[in-house]
Amino acid sequence: MTGAYQLAQHRSQQLAAKNKEWYDRRTNAVALEPGDRVLVRNLSERGGPGKLRAHWENRANVVRRKLGNLPVYEVKLVNFDGRTRTIHRNLLLPCNFLPVKQPAPTAFHSRTEPPSAKQQPK
Repeated sequence: MTGAYQLAQHRSQQLAAKNKEWYDRRTNAVALEPGDRVLVRNLSERGGPGKLRAHWENRANVVRRKLGNLPVYEVKLVNFDGRTRTIHRNLLLPCNFLPVKQPAPTAFHSRTEPPSAKQQPK
């Protein structure tokens, strides 16, 4: 019985090593650095039915830091002084290529005369 157990354990270890090698061949994870903009996967049931639901949240986040030697990052909404979230790398999508929306500048208009004082054409 112990011989069969050892044979099964050895075969299981061989298959695990082979599967790890195949998995590592296909993965191409990009390391995220502090300051990178990312989208967070939408895990809530909002945004439409089934396949029409948005897969990513609408607002971009910025990576604040990586936690230890793990694939876990602390992210915060861009242009928002609020809470930070700790999220696994699998739930983040880099989006540095997207254009940054700048807030519209507020133009200062000074009028030389009030609107009612304008001359009406005759």
